[in-house]
Amino acid sequence: MSTASQFSGAGLARPAGTLNGTASLAVLSMEASAQPITSGRINAKCVLPGALSAGVLATVLNLSGKGVLSFLACSPVDTTARTHRFKVTLDGVVVFDATSGSTSAVNQFCTVIGSVVPAYSTLGIFQVIPEQMFFNTSLLIEYASSVSETDKTNIGYKYYAR
Repeated sequence: MSTASQFSGAGLARPAGTLNGTASLAVLSMEASAQPITSGRINAKCVLPGALSAGVLATVLNLSGKGVLSFLACSPVDTTARTHRFKVTLDGVVVFDATSGSTSAVNQFCTVIGSVVPAYSTLGIFQVIPEQMFFNTSLLIEYASSVSETDKTNIGYKYYAR
């Protein structure tokens, strides 16, 4: 008979390298009428990063304890050309550190963990397709833009305590 811990990550080792064996951000064009990630348009927590200096990492989320990170993505709110850099650290190990190519359209998502697809019945609403990245002691998500700016990128994430 199996146990619940078998499926809750209690015995799973944390990643020791980059996600999916690669360190690159995919820029996904979802649809021409898409808007930036917001809580009402995507079923994930959405935040703005605040004031950023070009190329300097800022903390998006810093947690202690056990949990599961299942989604992380961003979307610019204007048409300024910029690159997006994410650095994800689980249990003190950097598992993702990459920079996207330059993007300049509000209808593009840069996904790090999980993916997004348009909702079948509603234009401009998106559904998160989660992945599971377990952490046992800590989670740190950092973001940098190639442009000095304030609140010009929506960042969406989803995590659960366990």
